[in-house]
Amino acid sequence: MTEKPAPELATTVDVALADYAIAVTPRSVSAGNVTLSVVNEDSAPHNVVLVATDRTPETLPTIAIRVDELSAEIEVLGRTPTLRHDDSTTVTASLEPGSYVLVCTVPHHYTREMMVTTLSVA
Repeated sequence: MTEKPAPELATTVDVALADYAIAVTPRSVSAGNVTLSVVNEDSAPHNVVLVATDRTPETLPTIAIRVDELSAEIEVLGRTPTLRHDDSTTVTASLEPGSYVLVCTVPHHYTREMMVTTLSVA
């Protein structure tokens, strides 16, 4: 009997920005080109920056009131512009297996609101 190959994981991730939180669906995707489909459902402006790092989401390097995107401890792999309410966009990055961080870098949104989440890549 021939085994069926494992089903491929999605390569598109829905990212919803609401209530100073980032929700991703699904939480795990296949390695390769991954597209983040981002919509800002909040009344406040937000963005999403996709980073590779060995740091936990709660300990990203900061400078003043936001994530330090120039720190040697993170690698920015993709970013959206700042989105207003109901704005949407996509960003695509080539991802290896591992864990990645999605963070809003609008001032105070990480440092005060902890607007961050993770995405697993298999």
